Amino acid sequence: MNSSKRILMVDDDPTQLELYEEVLSLDYHVFVAHSVAEALKLLANEQVDAVGCDYNLNDGSGLQVIEWIEIHRPELLASTVLITGDLNPSIKRLGVSLLHKPVPIDALLDVFDAWLVAKDEAVWENQTCHIR
Repeated sequence: MNSSKRILMVDDDPTQLELYEEVLSLDYHVFVAHSVAEALKLLANEQVDAVGCDYNLNDGSGLQVIEWIEIHRPELLASTVLITGDLNPSIKRLGVSLLHKPVPIDALLDVFDAWLVAKDEAVWENQTCHIR
């Protein structure tokens, strides 16, 4: 891991979470949650820079995680991605990025890199942010 950026990955499938953690931890500090309850506890107690969350979870929905973020950490919405196999068009109106399963792991890494590397490369001059 060569970054101080922190990602929370939420999925009730332990195999999927293990894959996310294995790949993403090469570049980021990764927290994992197996449920809505675990995710909300981590979000309340840890500072994270991005979130990847499955839509259908054993104890609820990824929407509950997004609603918590919207209320308590609205700045995090721009770097939150909902991962789903559900093709319900109403999901697209949530105001967060959406990836459909099966998600190639390199596509997920590209999403996080685009958000988190861009934040690191921002240069502030006279109250204006310029991306290099």
